[in-house]
Amino acid sequence: MKSLILPALLFLATGCTGQIPDNIRHVLDTSIDHAASASMYRNSVNWDSLRTEMYDLSRDVDSVSGLVPAMNLLFESLGDEHARFIHNNRPVAFYSGPDKDHHSGIDWSVYNRIQSGQAYSFAAELIAPRVGYVRLVGWTPHG
Repeated sequence: MKSLILPALLFLATGCTGQIPDNIRHVLDTSIDHAASASMYRNSVNWDSLRTEMYDLSRDVDSVSGLVPAMNLLFESLGDEHARFIHNNRPVAFYSGPDKDHHSGIDWSVYNRIQSGQAYSFAAELIAPRVGYVRLVGWTPHG
């Protein structure tokens, strides 16, 4: 009986938690490694602890879009209010921090429509010699 208890405990300790598929783990690891080496806020993060938390949030994730909670934790931990996680040219996750005082009075439905490109599309033109105009429409951090 004792010989069955240890294997059963090991199974329960490891077999009951979800696994991260290799392709998702690759995206997660690549994102963490990039932030740890390139973010201007990288020195403010305990990377070992954050990586563990992000893995915990990514258990049983079966697609890149399922990484939203982990990526938002990454951006929030960095305090990077301009960070975006983009996959296949689509925004997946972002962090904008809490609303600021200058956000009061903004109609977010109008803002989101403008940001989505529905109201104004990308435009570029030369408006005078050596003077150009470029309208870039970003991805909205509010929804």
